[in-house]
Amino acid sequence: MLNVWANNRTVPEFQAYMAPFFARLAALGVPVVKPVWTQFPSVWAAWNATFSDLQPSGSASGTTHTASRIFPRSNFAEPARFNTTFAAIRQTIEAGNGRMQAFALKVAPNARVSQAKAAHPAWRDRVLFAMMANSCGTENATVETVVTKCKQLVERLQPWRDVTPGRGRT
Repeated sequence: MLNVWANNRTVPEFQAYMAPFFARLAALGVPVVKPVWTQFPSVWAAWNATFSDLQPSGSASGTTHTASRIFPRSNFAEPARFNTTFAAIRQTIEAGNGRMQAFALKVAPNARVSQAKAAHPAWRDRVLFAMMANSCGTENATVETVVTKCKQLVERLQPWRDVTPGRGRT
């Protein structure tokens, strides 16, 4: 598991907040390595300490390829589908050579706005937006290396596409 942020929380507050999540992971058989908790004086200090090694010359755009999927609520609503979805995500992560970032999306109902008119129908019943990133190495990576790494990422995300048909382009 990579970095998790909690702006405007102390370390003890965030530890209490994360405890149920870590307990759930343990119950699912997902090993959790002892987390390292660090508090920073500012967002900039946290950002710099977290991501500076990923940004040669100030940008990772030339060395990282990303792909994403939208996971619908139905993938988590019943046990068999949840297990298939969880296995697809876990398989991709355990394949290595990449990083996953996920955003839990749960909008509270709001009668004042029409929530049935999302920009794209795939977002209407979404509950998770997940991205996988694959580093191509240094800024001096060859075209062949970049192409190979991009193809590997597309192939590695096939299990996500299998459990989320019609939920993304990659």
